[in-house]
Formats: sequence, structure tokens, C-alpha cells
Amino acid sequence: MRGMLAVLKSDVDDILRSKGFLIIAIILGVVTIGAAVGINIPLSRWLNHGLPWNKAKPLLELFMGLAVNYMPLIVLYTFMATWATDPIAREKARGTLESLLATPLTAKAVWMGKSLAIFLPAYIISILSTLVVVLAMNFASILPATGHFVLPLPTAVTGFLFLPLLMFALISLGVLVSFITNPVIGQTIIIFIGVVLLNLVGQVGGRIIWLLPSWDYAFYNLAGAALLGTVALRISSSLTKEKIVLSSKGRWAQ
Repeated sequence: MRGMLAVLKSDVDDILRSKGFLIIAIILGVVTIGAAVGINIPLSRWLNHGLPWNKAKPLLELFMGLAVNYMPLIVLYTFMATWATDPIAREKARGTLESLLATPLTAKAVWMGKSLAIFLPAYIISILSTLVVVLAMNFASILPATGHFVLPLPTAVTGFLFLPLLMFALISLGVLVSFITNPVIGQTIIIFIGVVLLNLVGQVGGRIIWLLPSWDYAFYNLAGAALLGTVALRISSSLTKEKIVLSSKGRWAQ
């Protein structure tokens, strides 16, 4: 898609230079440190009871699964809620998006460039935050007590790859809907699905202990990414500059 990289670079620069990014980075840093410290306190106390490895392993894998799922979700959801809809609404209202579309850039290149600009900084921060929590849990509590490093391969694949793919598909869908309709609709989709995912992790961790660290759960996330991605691609087949410009003339933009 011609011009996608130019949009990506411009939007990433805007995000990184914004005060909002600095505030969110500080908040996420505090959340990461708080999670690393907060999880280790009860975890260390629990491991001090001297449970045999075969009994401790399933629960440790569950705790790790919760941490590795929640950290990317929190980071990516925060970026989505901040940059996937409101900035697009402002660009529509000010005519910035219309001016961008007057260039040789294609509508799909603008859509994908803006989606990637939101996702990539969030993905990098989510990887760093998750690694901090994983390493803190293992080196501060699990390794000293059990002699084992706990990070099941399915959990790692879910947290570092499949779940971010799912969130990227959601970001792309939210940005696309914001392009062609009222951005409030895109925001509603993002918030609703994001909250469902956050609750789903908790429900699975609390009720189906074996599922969270399994390959089944990993592939559920991949299937969700494929589903949302397919929906976004189907909708994007009718994406045109004219449709985006016309959506900018709605009453909400007045």
C-alpha cells in the first residue's frame, strides 16, 4: 500500500512527542513495577510452604498465564483507548484527514499506517512490561524456591504473539470504523471488546485453571485475531477516500 510507511512514521513521531504518551508511559511503568512487586509478595509467601514441584507447577503456570495475558492487554488497551478514535475525530473535525487524503496516498495506506502507528509503540512497551514481570516472578520467587523457570511455551506464544495479533486486529477494526462512520462507534467497539477480553482472562483463570497455559487457549486468541482481521479486511474492501471525507461532514463533526 503506497505511502503507508510515510503515514506510519509521521503518526509514530506525533504519538511519541505527545504529552499523552509521556503520561501513559509513566503510568504503565508504575503499573509494571507495582505488578512485579505486588505479585511476588503473596507468591513468595505461598512458595515458602514448601509444596512439592508437581503440586506447585500447575498453579505457578496459572499465575504466569494471568500475568502474561494481563500485561499486554492493559498496555495495548490503553493505547487503543487513547489514540484509535479521539485523534481521528479531531482530524476529521479540523479537516486534517481530508487534506491527507487529497495527496496521492491511498485510503487503505492511511488506514493501515495509522493502525500500525498505534500498535507498534504499544507492542514494544507491552513486551518490555511483560518481560519485567516474568523475570521478576521467576528470579525473585519461583527459581529460589523451586529451582525451575516457569514460562510455558503456549503462554509465551499467547502473550508475546497471538494476543498482540488479536489486539492489532481490534485496533485496525476500530480505526477503520472511525474512518467511515462516527468515531464514537469505533470507540464503542474497542471498549466493548477490550473489556470482554479483560474479563475473559479473569474468568478463564478463575474457573478453567488448565486452559490458560494451554495451546488451546493460544489458538483461541489466534482464531479471534483471524476473525476480527477478516471482518476488518471485508469492510476495508469498500474503503474509499470519498467515504471517509463524506463521514467527516456528519453532525458529530460540527
